[in-house]
Amino acid sequence: MEVLLTGVTEFKYGTQAKVYLSVILDYGEKKIVTFKLSKHNNNELVRESVSQIEDRIKVTKTLIHSNRGFQYPSHSFKHFADEHQVIQSMSRVGKCVF
Repeated sequence: MEVLLTGVTEFKYGTQAKVYLSVILDYGEKKIVTFKLSKHNNNELVRESVSQIEDRIKVTKTLIHSNRGFQYPSHSFKHFADEHQVIQSMSRVGKCVF
């Protein structure tokens, strides 16, 4: 729980349906620590993902790295990072996290 990678992926299914998967991967353990599925790609999807790991965060030691998807530079995510003293890191534009 020191270096976490996160992102949202879109999956298409059926003829016109989509689902969005928000994942948080513990880079050190090489395992997924939480995920959330939703029909909507929004800040709430990411907020619900990170809320599942709140009690496992190592204050001032956990780094969470993401792409520059609109959810991660949002006020909501910044508030989460500040409140839990998480170090926030983002990739350059066009560079994938995973």
